[in-house]
Amino acid sequence: MMNEFEQKLHRTVVQLLVEHNCQEEAAIVLDSELRLTGGYSVPEGISLDIPTSMYGIVKKDESKQRIINLAILEVGNGHFTDQNGNTIPLSEEDITHRIRLIEVEEGWQNVVRELIDRQCQNSQLSRCIRSDKT
Repeated sequence: MMNEFEQKLHRTVVQLLVEHNCQEEAAIVLDSELRLTGGYSVPEGISLDIPTSMYGIVKKDESKQRIINLAILEVGNGHFTDQNGNTIPLSEEDITHRIRLIEVEEGWQNVVRELIDRQCQNSQLSRCIRSDKT
């Protein structure tokens, strides 16, 4: 769960993207989680945990990556400080994009099997992964 600062940063990044007509990137960030990473008392970077359904879109499109990263940097500018109050500058290299881990629910394997079966039926694949376990 994101802390209050991470939530504010996340919310503001989405707003900035919308206001600059970057709706696709805003939608991706909206469904993602933004986390500070690194040091014990001082953040060393930012991680954007992207849903599995959108990760491939971002990974393939350097333009989307750059727009998202620049929005994060612009919003974060001046908000990251060390224990002495000195501003910590961040760069694009300090931002990582990761696949957001999915919460595990009871019977998750059956949920995934149903997704696989549905995709096999929809795409009429000749060969799909099937399991006899139920």
